[in-house]
Amino acid sequence: MTDTVSNADVARVSEIIAARSGLHFPENRFVDLERGLAASAKQLGLPDLSSLMKKIRSSGINAQEFEVIVFNLTIKETYCFRDKKILEALEHSIIPLYTMARRNAKKTLRIWSAGCSTGEEPYTIAIMLHRLMPDLAEWDITLLATDLNPSSIEKARDGVYNQWAFRETPAIIRDSYFQRNADGRYRVKPHIRRMVTFECLNLATAEFPSVLNNTNSMDIILCRNVLMYFSREVISRIVDNYYRSLLDGGWLVVSPAETSHIYYNQFKLVNFEGATLYRKDVSGKKSDPAGVKYPVSVVPAVSDVTADLDKLIPLVSAPDKMPLTESAFQKTIVESPASESVSTAGNSHEDSRESYEQALQFYGDGMNEKAEETLNAFYEKNREHEGAMTLLARICADRGKLEEALQWCDSALQVNRLAPGLYYLRSVICQEQGQLEEAIISMKKALYLDSDFIMANYSLGNLELNMGRPGSAEKYFRTSGILLSRLKQDEILPESGGLTAGRLSEILKSTFAYKERSGD
Repeated sequence: MTDTVSNADVARVSEIIAARSGLHFPENRFVDLERGLAASAKQLGLPDLSSLMKKIRSSGINAQEFEVIVFNLTIKETYCFRDKKILEALEHSIIPLYTMARRNAKKTLRIWSAGCSTGEEPYTIAIMLHRLMPDLAEWDITLLATDLNPSSIEKARDGVYNQWAFRETPAIIRDSYFQRNADGRYRVKPHIRRMVTFECLNLATAEFPSVLNNTNSMDIILCRNVLMYFSREVISRIVDNYYRSLLDGGWLVVSPAETSHIYYNQFKLVNFEGATLYRKDVSGKKSDPAGVKYPVSVVPAVSDVTADLDKLIPLVSAPDKMPLTESAFQKTIVESPASESVSTAGNSHEDSRESYEQALQFYGDGMNEKAEETLNAFYEKNREHEGAMTLLARICADRGKLEEALQWCDSALQVNRLAPGLYYLRSVICQEQGQLEEAIISMKKALYLDSDFIMANYSLGNLELNMGRPGSAEKYFRTSGILLSRLKQDEILPESGGLTAGRLSEILKSTFAYKERSGD
């Protein structure tokens, strides 16, 4: 360091960074904080560390500059096929049990790599699935990869890595799934890149599980070497949200250094050979800190799948009762005018309205079972209530009950055909079902009713891109950019699951940059 700063100044900057990003740097990590800030100052063209800290304290850091700071504070070493024992548990036990159990049913598998950095982990999982599943084309695979840093997401989408990234990767895997560039680096082959969806998401501030950001109804969540950056309070909140994002029987995978039972007591701890994983179990049984022990290779014969699933994955499909999720979508739910005139036997209008508001309060407070119970009772006596049907559609979508969600959405639209938010939700549900053309129709209806609907413009751009119509996609992306330029950077976008205008602007820039470089 060429300049010195006081502990008080560092502490104040630490507080500001924590409030803005969720990243936590207590006093024993001030050295790491100063090191990251010094690197950021140099990258941003500032003379020294003190200058950057002064700018932070005076709220003079814009969104782009803050992204540089976050990158330097969270950058970590990552590489392909990292943590061999964890990968063995996934490859030889967990994924085969899912694939065998669902092979003759609905072939779906949903995996989320949270804090994916530059993409090595989700590409590793994609390669694993490609090798394990000869009938992969018949499956509906969701492989979501998120990170809070747009620069990391942009690099991940490119999928270009140097030789050092393959130090734990067998040469035959590298040569089969990566193309060697002229500069000696390797790029993930297109069919593997297309398996992964990369999105920006800050675990500390985003609202999840949510169908709006695709974080609902997960089978497996990987969050390795990520939680260490957050405070205890934030870690507890994130882990609780992970629990609600998983289907019953789903798995949470963290790094060996993050397996503190303090944060995961709602999960059942399962010890494989050399690896500890956490399983969601809603049976009410508390996990023994010693855990349930399984050998790595527990893949049964096909005839014995059911018995082994009872032991290892009791429920691999959506259960009857899933936790109700929190979302910014709740804020957009309104009562239809028709519902206000509904009278019910034995209940006054005031009592009925109070019951609905109570359901919303339970929902907002995370009291999931009470919210659902109250809402169902309310709907029985108020069958024309748009808000109740909309919220029920949202609940079903987050639980993975997509057909039922679509029915609730359509019922709400029968009451109010002029609600752009309902058409947007309907489109999202259709996308989850793989009905892209139907999703486009619903999204265009949302835009017809509200041409300034930013998330609808952005989502329609992605839909058109997926349908192979880049020219049309660019039109919607550019409209999104124009609308975003009118907003404050920290303004939360409606129907976005907590996404800010500044964050979506960065995502759009990364999308354009990626498409310009990508030949596929």
